[in-house]
Amino acid sequence: MKKLIIGLSVAGMAFGAQAEESRYIVKVKQEAYPQMAYQVKSAQVKHKVIPAESGLQSGETMVLSFDSDDEAQAFLSQNKGSIAKVAKDYKVRSFGQWGESESDSKQQFFKDFNTDEAYGPTGMGITSALSRLNKNGTVTMAFFDSGHYPSEDMEWYLQGFDFTQMDTDTEDRLVDKNGNSCYDGHGLSVASVAAGIWGNDYGTRGVLSSDAPEVNVLPIRVTGRLDEDPNFECSDFNPVYGWLSDNSLAIDWLLGEDIPEAIPYSGEPVNVINMSLGAQTGECPFYLQEAIDKANAAGIAVVTAAGNFNDDASLYSPGNCDGVITVGALTKEAERDEYSNYGQGVTVSAQGDMVPATIPEPYYGMTYYDANGTSIAAPLVTASIALAALDTGVIPDETMIKAATNPFLMDETLDCDPLDAIDGCLGSGVLSTDKLLTITRSLKEIKQGTLVEETDLSEMPCGQSTIEKEKMRILGIDVDEPVLRLPKDIKDYHLESVRVFEGSTVNGEEVATIEDGISVALPNHQSGQTYTLLLCYEQGCLLDKGITITP
Repeated sequence: MKKLIIGLSVAGMAFGAQAEESRYIVKVKQEAYPQMAYQVKSAQVKHKVIPAESGLQSGETMVLSFDSDDEAQAFLSQNKGSIAKVAKDYKVRSFGQWGESESDSKQQFFKDFNTDEAYGPTGMGITSALSRLNKNGTVTMAFFDSGHYPSEDMEWYLQGFDFTQMDTDTEDRLVDKNGNSCYDGHGLSVASVAAGIWGNDYGTRGVLSSDAPEVNVLPIRVTGRLDEDPNFECSDFNPVYGWLSDNSLAIDWLLGEDIPEAIPYSGEPVNVINMSLGAQTGECPFYLQEAIDKANAAGIAVVTAAGNFNDDASLYSPGNCDGVITVGALTKEAERDEYSNYGQGVTVSAQGDMVPATIPEPYYGMTYYDANGTSIAAPLVTASIALAALDTGVIPDETMIKAATNPFLMDETLDCDPLDAIDGCLGSGVLSTDKLLTITRSLKEIKQGTLVEETDLSEMPCGQSTIEKEKMRILGIDVDEPVLRLPKDIKDYHLESVRVFEGSTVNGEEVATIEDGISVALPNHQSGQTYTLLLCYEQGCLLDKGITITP
């Protein structure tokens, strides 16, 4: 049976005999802008200016387009004295190959994790998490993809924007030389894995249901450009692409920045962004990294696909940017799928093999197909983050994602050659939605702590420093569902931040326990002083962040 490989494509593919456009994002030194503008005009370089107060960060930024890379390098070298930062803009693509589907019973990832290959080695505990989900407010997932396609299986939140055509029509629609319309379909398939409508006998069932009033699926069209192949017809494979800088502009737009030619975003705040696309870049370009940094600072999780090239994931953007959750793909047997990128750049993995995904139009009576690819694994993680956020209001970060995993069955099944070491080749493990919900609930519970008693302990847990007489009770453990609790008589201390995991050991040694929880020691405090305590659990001290307590 053929598989649908749905996900990342190598950037820079050429179609026909057309010259390959070479684009660069250039941040111009403030004092040099007039000179640079003159040079651009004199050389007749195609360009667009993004003002300093909007778009691609501070300082006047230019998007420069050349007929060849040699021409680009010559111009940039000649004007290097005027340039503060420069990075190449890359084409990103998403495409797939459709194949037949056998049945609709393949959503193994809904099951609880089980080491038996037949019962859930890629199980994410989605059903278990949904059974105890408390819906609070709304959650919005933004899909940076080919746009929305009208479907019985998807209720779109149509407040998005098309950054390929710079208009408000985000529909996935292409027109060939004869005026015929067609579609790419990638955006619908990816979004359906996360939020296909439940119980409608059409397409597939998502982790969440997009017709629920608390769930918003926001289409952001960033791969809707059509290569200028004079021979292209809608019956052919659709050579659509976008620019990596389109994605950075889209993030800025969602954050409320004024983007030239775009109306301001007025929809619900976005909680998580899914980017099932990419380009081979070697390193994350500055313009994309700056946008992701701002998204993270605004409390938005950014999920990316690792790529489908059986290659080092650190070579592909946006997956190689800091502050993203990069997802690798597993087979149903929890082996690394043969196409999935791998390496230290992968954060976590999910099933990306034989995953039912809705297709734009019924095909031989089928409304979904089995899809494969890191593009399909990524929305399982995106929807898990959205589920946790809907319950608790807490947006899981990379550290929490890594903690909320189940182990791979056997390291050797990952087959991550040519890496010397298997460890870490597909991230920390198989994401557990159920564990993620537990962890985020724990964080929601922790808000404040209070001084409760004195102790003669001579060492503080984790070996951080010496204590004398005071300690802080901050953690309660429920055997069935590990959660964090605090005493109700809150008064003296405010707990600023914490990261929590299951278990109860510190650096391999048990900590002192009391009937309703674990005691963490605190040094004698001074007025206004801030203390950071590192909580360590069964897996060891996994974090670089601790508990900050300010008297």
